[in-house]
Amino acid sequence: MATGLFASSPSAASLDSILAAVPYCGVAATPDDLWQRWNLDPWLIAAFGGVALAYLVHARRTPGPIDSRRSTWFALGWAVALLALISPLCAWAVALFSVRVGQHMILTLVAAPLLALGFPSARARPWLAGLAFLLALWLWHYPPVYAWSLRSDLVYWVMQISLIGASVALWQAVFATDSRQGERIAVGIASTVHMGLLGALLTFASRPFYQAHWGSTEVWGLSALADQQLAGLLMWVPGGVAFGALGLAAFLGWWRRADASQALQAGSISTGKPITTVATSATP
Repeated sequence: MATGLFASSPSAASLDSILAAVPYCGVAATPDDLWQRWNLDPWLIAAFGGVALAYLVHARRTPGPIDSRRSTWFALGWAVALLALISPLCAWAVALFSVRVGQHMILTLVAAPLLALGFPSARARPWLAGLAFLLALWLWHYPPVYAWSLRSDLVYWVMQISLIGASVALWQAVFATDSRQGERIAVGIASTVHMGLLGALLTFASRPFYQAHWGSTEVWGLSALADQQLAGLLMWVPGGVAFGALGLAAFLGWWRRADASQALQAGSISTGKPITTVATSATP
């Protein structure tokens, strides 16, 4: 049923319309010109500079000393996101769907958690952030919508910004240390499941879904189907490991706090200290 959802009935006209449009990153890269295909778009570089400047101004205006550790996390995430968008990955992703998915995994699984650690703690509910990430991930990998991102620069940037934004919100939610531990564990597990499901769908499909890459994979030694299967594995394995580990870490953190609370309560009983006082002091 899922395969039917992704499968489309390609026509020569629709394929020609995709190939006729020049994507934001230019024509598909080849092995001969890959390392010459840096994306030095001045608007993109200026936008990243503006984000860095805004972060620095906000940090200086925040009362108290600047948190150097938080600033370092932000700088690392900022640099990873910039490199993912200006490096030859941009043009390579026009040729191979697997490289596009790899770029998205770098943005969502590497840059996003670093940025989340660099930003102030969010107060959004974990389930809301998880839902936003689910919608962004599945929407932008739905073949007709994905093809649209290759025909329109505006749609391309809506795709990239929404994926990064939803990912940062998700990581902020699961990194939080409030009392919603069970909700964060559930969101981490759900993210593992739905990303793995999408990866499995791409890996085990019997036909390629993404028409825009049908004529650009052979020069890289891959069929369109093999390219899609590789993309599925890139999404399935790293995504499953990252969110699975995150869910496990959240569960272990909850378990340790529960043990500590029980130990404090047991100590209060033996010393005659009121349990209500200990329970209050053990609350995150």
